[in-house]
Amino acid sequence: MEEIKLVTFGSEDLKTVHTHSTTLQLKLKNLEHMRISANIVPVISGTIQRRQINVLGKDGIKDIIHSVDLANSIPEENECSSVELLIGNDFYRDIVLPQRIDIQSGLYLLASKLGWLLTGRTDENSDETGSETNLLILTHGDCQTTTKIFQSTDSSLPLKPKLLDLWKTEAIGVVENKETSEDKEVMEGFKFTLKFENGRYHVTWPCKEERKELLSVNKELSFGRLKSYVKRLRNKPELFEKYYSVIQEQLSKGIIEEVNNTKGDMIHYIPHHAVINPQKLTKTASMILRELLTNSDKVNASIAKQYRNEMKDTSVLGHTWNSKSDTLSIRQSKIQSVNNLIKRFALKLIASVFGPLGMLSPVLLKDSTKFSSVDKLIRTTTLAVRFIKEIKKQKCENQSLTSQELETSEIMLILYLQRTKFSETICGIYNQITTTQQRQLGLFIDPKGILRSKGRLENAGITEGAKQPILLPRNEWFTYLIIEKVHKQNCHCGVSQTLSKIRYKFWIPKGRSVVKSVLGRCSTCRYFEGGPYKMPAFAPLPPSRVQEALPFSRVGLDYFGPLSIKTKDGPKKVWVCLFTCLLIRAIHLELVQDMSTEEFLLGFKRFISQRGTPAEIISDNAS
Repeated sequence: MEEIKLVTFGSEDLKTVHTHSTTLQLKLKNLEHMRISANIVPVISGTIQRRQINVLGKDGIKDIIHSVDLANSIPEENECSSVELLIGNDFYRDIVLPQRIDIQSGLYLLASKLGWLLTGRTDENSDETGSETNLLILTHGDCQTTTKIFQSTDSSLPLKPKLLDLWKTEAIGVVENKETSEDKEVMEGFKFTLKFENGRYHVTWPCKEERKELLSVNKELSFGRLKSYVKRLRNKPELFEKYYSVIQEQLSKGIIEEVNNTKGDMIHYIPHHAVINPQKLTKTASMILRELLTNSDKVNASIAKQYRNEMKDTSVLGHTWNSKSDTLSIRQSKIQSVNNLIKRFALKLIASVFGPLGMLSPVLLKDSTKFSSVDKLIRTTTLAVRFIKEIKKQKCENQSLTSQELETSEIMLILYLQRTKFSETICGIYNQITTTQQRQLGLFIDPKGILRSKGRLENAGITEGAKQPILLPRNEWFTYLIIEKVHKQNCHCGVSQTLSKIRYKFWIPKGRSVVKSVLGRCSTCRYFEGGPYKMPAFAPLPPSRVQEALPFSRVGLDYFGPLSIKTKDGPKKVWVCLFTCLLIRAIHLELVQDMSTEEFLLGFKRFISQRGTPAEIISDNAS
């Protein structure tokens, strides 16, 4: 067997296929043979189409075709055939030769060791589909009579792909052998060995016949593991005592039995150990009989007390079952939020909660996804509400989402956030207890149950939403999405403008800082405004910096200070006059008592007496 990896057209997933391999000898036109290695699969692809080419009927072109030895015959009518051998591109240069004959623009004959190959494109008219450019390529199809490569998306691709084709593997050569299916063999073995004796059912262990010889007699290995496990249990006396009592109880009740005769064709030992679930109220070892519980008081009374579950709520397939009301409820779990929902995470999330009908999938995905826009969040919520209505057999009048449904979903999201983040304030309003936040923002609850802020603009000629804006929590993803939407709708305006537009409908505590932080993450604004100005190109160095000259013949002049020094009269401030050579970057320092002209001239004379008179001096106008 050989393993090959495939990425099919239109797919991003890598598929691994196990195939048999062989060696083929291709017979070439010169009667020589080419040796290639090939993988054997039942099916390479579906049927391919070879269509008639009318342009080859012209006299000049017809003579060219008949003058060469073709690798394959040219069809005189539309026909379909199957692919028997698919040669990879790694053999292209070994088969195709450099010679080429141009028949017309875009259509030519290529020389190969198998014969001349006709390839390219034609400009032929079709009575059915009009005038379009045809490409002479072997294409996958269902015995169609016309193959067009340049078509619009709507006509060349179906609106909905066949979902069954997405899960089929026959097209790449992976075919399930139904006659030797392992599940079928195990089920047949179960039915064949099942028997009822002494009030009990007996069945043999499922084992692959071809693997029996691989099972070694591992008594010593299993016994060694048992000794090490018992040694670890002695460090946990309570668990060891429970483990021992369970084994003895099951021995006394005949649930398990001691095996004395170990003769047989196949002997194999499985080390035993206790399985502990820390989440259980009481720790139990494996193989103990499960506690029983029903919603019938009569049946519960007939169950022995040691096997009766006295709890009202119990776990069933990961859900909570209330035996009194006979209802199943979803156990609340921690759902990790993600910014980008990928297929792998979605499947993992859906599989984390047992739901054979898939009814919980929309709710789980909605709760775990950080949507990229508030519109997507509202539309997804609306679709989830419709899904719930479908379960309740409530029909929707319109197939598309209506504005009323979208508005209702938005109110649902707002109510959920307010009940979560402002529960203390809401309870205070209902109980007529004034809170600090209520007093500062003038909060009240409208007839729809929405928490709003009342200001001093009741008599202004503005909308009701601006007079009494809806209160939103400041550090919530929904609030961030609202800010982003308003910011983008107003052409990426600044903080003040965005905050002003938001307050036409919503009020966010400390809104300016929240808006500023959200706008700081806007990639568009950062691209156009966030970066520094481009530094201009450097000009060439002046001649005084690069042409040869005596040191300090061209100097730069500047002051630095003041510096504090100690004198006999106490601390005193002085400055330093700095001379730098423009050519070799050497420096000369002169101490001056103050920044007057007289002190500078004295320092300059001292410089000249040591370095000579400079030909050029450069200085600023600071001092």
